[in-house]
Amino acid sequence: MQTPRIGAPPPPRRWTFTFRYWKQIKNFGLDRLRDNWFVSLLERMHELGTQNIDDVMAYLEEGNKEAADALRFHKIDHDHEHVTMKREEFDWVDKTYLDYEDTYPICQVHVSKAFGRIIGFFDETKTFNVLLLDPNHNLWLTKFAEYKKRECLPLDSQYANLRSTIDKAIRHLNEEDHERAMQTLVRAIADRTAPDGITRVVVMLNDGYENKLVEVLAKKRAKSLQELFEHGLMFLELGGDGENKS
Repeated sequence: MQTPRIGAPPPPRRWTFTFRYWKQIKNFGLDRLRDNWFVSLLERMHELGTQNIDDVMAYLEEGNKEAADALRFHKIDHDHEHVTMKREEFDWVDKTYLDYEDTYPICQVHVSKAFGRIIGFFDETKTFNVLLLDPNHNLWLTKFAEYKKRECLPLDSQYANLRSTIDKAIRHLNEEDHERAMQTLVRAIADRTAPDGITRVVVMLNDGYENKLVEVLAKKRAKSLQELFEHGLMFLELGGDGENKS
């Protein structure tokens, strides 16, 4: 292992990203994207991460169009007729940044011509704060899309879906509509949102059944919860007594 030389200059800083201000809003959501879009995004961020950040900041501050074009990196002109958002509409960003356009201009970086752009700004540490992902070129409209927005909506996470389901069930309970509350929860227990497409089911046990479950698995009457559940379904399909009633 090499020992750093005293007084040796530090290695150059590279382009880094933070998602602390990233948000999904209408027309800047991820609901219609395929897996290859996310791979392209990560590959582009990996490529940008090799860039010397001081050089990038120099391109930005000096208006070096040739260098910026090579990186496909530009400031957003919020007064341009084809730019769809004013700076003040990014109101989820701290005013420490939002109110100082000259110091913290909002910029766009291409993912690719087909896959849109990353929208954000450099903060005081020269870290690029991602504000929006723009797969459909909806911030700065293009001739390719006939200068029209192409709709895309926020894609909810599993956590957001769970919170929404619970909130909906609570509303039904407050209205004393117990049946609809139960139906809401029952529909939610089968989760097909995992990337592998496998259905996952949440099972709630009444008091006393936890011990029975442990006992069945300990005696290896079923190898797993999945096998136990599937055998139970088959048993009920056969009428619960081993005879098919169909």
